[in-house]
Amino acid sequence: MFNPGHLYNYRPPTKNPEKDWYVKYTFGLKVGLDCCSDNSVTFHYMKAPLLKRAYALLYQCGDLDAPED
Repeated sequence: MFNPGHLYNYRPPTKNPEKDWYVKYTFGLKVGLDCCSDNSVTFHYMKAPLLKRAYALLYQCGDLDAPED
């Protein structure tokens, strides 16, 4: 299972990328800042602090250094 951080940091292998299962089974693979849609609604299996961070990163409406609840 991947959270947005995994997708953000993922890079296809430079040698034989067609053998990588993620490359093989992902349509329109995008990495880095383009990894997640600007219209993402939810991410499953994320704990609250990570979810708050993802929200702040994706929608640029939060302080990443704010104390957690």
